[in-house]
Amino acid sequence: MTPEDQKHIPSFTHAMERVVEPAKGSVLPLTDVYRAAQSRLRADGQRSMPLGAFRRLCKATGLTVTYRDGSTRRVPFIHQVRLTDADK
Repeated sequence: MTPEDQKHIPSFTHAMERVVEPAKGSVLPLTDVYRAAQSRLRADGQRSMPLGAFRRLCKATGLTVTYRDGSTRRVPFIHQVRLTDADK
């Protein structure tokens, strides 16, 4: 995590408390969670964040982030959470 990422902690916390919930065995593309978080932040008038900061904050909070090779790039996934019903 970078010092710049620390500015995004309040927004990250605000969004993640509203868009994900624990779900054993679940695996989601990180970009799906990021989009849901950004939508929630915009809807709530909160500050958005870059994708890289979001990924680093996920890792810093203990969420498991893994990578799978896609056709042209490595694709990040988040484990053990699912989107809440309001953000699917």
